[in-house]
Amino acid sequence: MVLIVVAYLETGFGFSRGKLTTSLASTVATTTIPGNVFNVTTTIGYVYPCNSFTLELPTSNSVSVGNCNVASNSILGLWVASGNSSREFVTIKGADNKTYVNQSSSYSCITLYKNFTAPAQDYTISLRTASSSGNRCGSAIAKLNSTTVLPSTVHNIVYNGDFNSGQYTGWTRAGAGWGETPLNLSAANAEGCYLNKTWSNYNGTFFATTYTCGLSVAPGNLTSSQFYVNASAPFLNFRIISPYNNGMYVEILQNSTPRIAVHYDTFNISQGIYAVSTFANASIPLSTLVNRVVQVRVVSTLINQHQNFIAIGDFALSNKPVQQPGIVTNITFMNG
Repeated sequence: MVLIVVAYLETGFGFSRGKLTTSLASTVATTTIPGNVFNVTTTIGYVYPCNSFTLELPTSNSVSVGNCNVASNSILGLWVASGNSSREFVTIKGADNKTYVNQSSSYSCITLYKNFTAPAQDYTISLRTASSSGNRCGSAIAKLNSTTVLPSTVHNIVYNGDFNSGQYTGWTRAGAGWGETPLNLSAANAEGCYLNKTWSNYNGTFFATTYTCGLSVAPGNLTSSQFYVNASAPFLNFRIISPYNNGMYVEILQNSTPRIAVHYDTFNISQGIYAVSTFANASIPLSTLVNRVVQVRVVSTLINQHQNFIAIGDFALSNKPVQQPGIVTNITFMNG
């Protein structure tokens, strides 16, 4: 697109004689040609490739619109996040006037919505946000890329810490213990998928667990994406259900190496405080890892031991701990 702006500057205004200026977007050096008639500025707009395109909205009740280009027929992945807003809305329309995506979700953290076929042409992408829902996963995002894998990045939060998308997006599973997806608390309670009493004392809708609604459990590790420990929020808070067992614990990793390991026992029924389906508030101090990049890993090495399961979620960084007393059996700090 070429924009021509012509302005005649009369000497009566006290300005010097004009000159001819040509600038090509922001990537081409400015060329100045001496003259004494008028100024001419020419800008050639740059259209970004759709296989690496992001719209971001930090505020609720807002709209952002952008354009990108597909040079040859492609399969693109659309990633979305409502962030601090209660809902996001994305439409993608081609130059052929066809709407290729018209979607909405309440995924707070960035999640793969779908893959779609994109013919070679220009596209207009619109991202809209609804009202605020609190501080969850930052800005709303609409991201197009040529892969179905979330790009590696370091977050300033525990990414997908409440498993709100209903998927393990941003987490890595090793072993069969955690199942294909987190457990839906409401559905599990409605279907009787719990021990003794219904699941309770949990903020979110989905949680990670090695409990499979049966009599057996399987081993497995669950590892988060990388996140940065800021001095203003040196505590990792979460909710957990776990009996005491040497083979079940929560770790903090730095450079894939354990730095902190914590064992819990929330089955302290003798005190009448916790039950096997009631989540307890837990906190891990990260003050020794301030200004470091870390991950949280939940470990279960047990096989076919009924009731020896972990249920966990609602991960968040905070400036103060929320831990309930009596649930930590031991905590180990490793030098690094």
